[in-house]
Amino acid sequence: MILYFNVKLYCFIYLAFITHLNLQVYSVSNISYLPKSVLQKVGEKHSVQYDMDTIKMAKISGIFWKKENVEDEISKLYCIIGCIVFVGIILFILIHNQYTSKQKQKDLVIIEKELELEYLKKKLNTAFEEVLQLAKDDDVSFLTRFNEVYPEFSKKLSLKYPDLTSNDIKFCALLKLNFSNKEIAQYGHLSIRTVESKKYRLRKKLKLTSDVDLNKWMMRQ
Repeated sequence: MILYFNVKLYCFIYLAFITHLNLQVYSVSNISYLPKSVLQKVGEKHSVQYDMDTIKMAKISGIFWKKENVEDEISKLYCIIGCIVFVGIILFILIHNQYTSKQKQKDLVIIEKELELEYLKKKLNTAFEEVLQLAKDDDVSFLTRFNEVYPEFSKKLSLKYPDLTSNDIKFCALLKLNFSNKEIAQYGHLSIRTVESKKYRLRKKLKLTSDVDLNKWMMRQ
């Protein structure tokens, strides 16, 4: 587009110059036939016309160069905008990929924790069922297995209440499993009155009032 405009402009300037030159030649060839006063006026007229043509050509050239400079500036601006957009797209892709990678890692950690928690729940449920069955069978390994499943329970009670015996701890374990008086009596081959007496003595050692539910208290320990 710019090249076409340059050629067209140069052709126009060239034709104008040739026409002007021909007029000057023609005038010079016929000037000797004119009176001196007329020649002087003709000279002045040609001088003015030459100056006007020069000014016109200068204006045309100025307009052309201005337009060309504007187009160059616009091209530079487009180039700068294009570079900014390109860099912006690259940065967006890099940030997005980094965010996606971190999010995937977080999701993976969450999934692993959920799987681990699910596994522990299943394991705990299995262990809980096993402890329950040992208690129901009045198995001698009940307390040992109970301490493996609830390792802190017996330790805390023994440290806080050193007067508790092994039988007391076993009775506390049955209460933590939420066994009722009837169940404890049934599985331990005891009478309900004996169970109630055990509870009474245990309250004294733990310094708990009669309004405190022993089962709920043990389950919070």
